[in-house]
Amino acid sequence: MATTKAPRRIVILAFPGVQPLDVIGPAEVFAGADALAGGGAYTVEVVAKVAGPITTRSSGYGIVPKTTIARCRGPIDTLVIAGGFGVAKAEDDPGLIRWIRSAARRSRRVTSVCSGAFLLARAGLLEGRTVTTHWASTAELARRHPELTVDPNPIFVRDGNVWTSAGVTSGMDLSLALVEEDLGREQLIARGLAPGDVDRVIQLVDRAEYKRRQQPPGIKVTSKAFGRDRRMPITNRYRG
Repeated sequence: MATTKAPRRIVILAFPGVQPLDVIGPAEVFAGADALAGGGAYTVEVVAKVAGPITTRSSGYGIVPKTTIARCRGPIDTLVIAGGFGVAKAEDDPGLIRWIRSAARRSRRVTSVCSGAFLLARAGLLEGRTVTTHWASTAELARRHPELTVDPNPIFVRDGNVWTSAGVTSGMDLSLALVEEDLGREQLIARGLAPGDVDRVIQLVDRAEYKRRQQPPGIKVTSKAFGRDRRMPITNRYRG
């Protein structure tokens, strides 16, 4: 008897002060891939600590999560941690950090967009890994977490089952790469994605993997590598 594979569950964490594109970009990539697949490939959930609209970085509108983190139970295929100015306060929320750590344990893949890497690092999920984040925050991430190897160059980095991306729109590139990994190039083309778009995804994956392999062992980004003009306090720097 034939069996039907369950859709891959995508859970995106949002919080007050989140960069909206860090949430909407990946959500639309996975939702679009599901539509191209004719349904049944992905489900997308935006979650937050509390119910109700979340004020975004833009403050002119809010994002309404599907549910709260307390009600987000069960296995997760891909956990996406967004970034934004609100990361600074989110880092100091013990309950939120505990949830990220717990959710990661039941996720097949753990990812961050932009400064969401700071939340993964605070949860202890990046120790010993090579990661990236928004270019303006790579030095600060390396300074605060010397246990990481921070690469400021790639659009995204994969280290095991953990993927981290650079700033804002890089989260969409990362999401496209995850879709390509899940569905495969031929299936993506067959389902309506232009070959050129698929080739771009593959090039991004190959470039990220190449940079990861070329990274000399023991080399870490430090704040000195970026010059005095970029060593500003993290709360005053664009991190979305």
